[in-house]
Amino acid sequence: MKKVLLKKGLIRAVAAATLAAVGTTGSAATCYVFASQIQATTTGPYTTSQNTAYQTIAIRDPGARTHSFELLFQYPGDLNGFGTQAGAIELMTNSVFARNEGIRLAQSDLGTIQQNADASYTFTLDSALAFQLPSPNVFTVPGVSSSPQGLGGICLLPGLSTLCQQTQQAPILQLYYLIPTEGNVTFAFPGDNTIRGWIYVNGYVLDNPSVGANYSAQFVGWLQASQQCP
Repeated sequence: MKKVLLKKGLIRAVAAATLAAVGTTGSAATCYVFASQIQATTTGPYTTSQNTAYQTIAIRDPGARTHSFELLFQYPGDLNGFGTQAGAIELMTNSVFARNEGIRLAQSDLGTIQQNADASYTFTLDSALAFQLPSPNVFTVPGVSSSPQGLGGICLLPGLSTLCQQTQQAPILQLYYLIPTEGNVTFAFPGDNTIRGWIYVNGYVLDNPSVGANYSAQFVGWLQASQQCP
């Protein structure tokens, strides 16, 4: 796909007015799908982790509600499944891509998108919109198993080394799942078929707001296909 075809749908000024009405039909939207490499650093309450993830990035043209386009970082598979690592992320500008049907049908904007003077774009999360449950946006950081003290300080108690090891290996304690409430994504299209940028978001654990963490990453993606999308 030529560069002009990709950019045309993203920066046309008339799109915002056309999409002032609620939602669009599925047949009216095209998704440009990129295979991406994301180099992420996550800092949780106990440790910092660095991982490289390979995920899908999609640009939906036109936008679902008020944006001229939508941006999606899609995790491949089930975030709650075994094998998920710290640094996994699912992030979208509108809930049209959400896994939960009700949240998906609501097509809620989750922040604002602006074009910058250097032709890049910035998506900024709106913390007031982060409380839709289940949250369509989520990221993972190392869980309580990464704490030297172990769950409830069990690893500090004499005679409990075996139990300490067992709890540190328990899958349910490997990760925290956080709702990103603030931060942004800045991205650009430096070549005909590439997207490049960075992510920096902060969030908290849903059932324990006192546990916060941050996620930062650089990413690059290569256009793979264009297809109809929701």
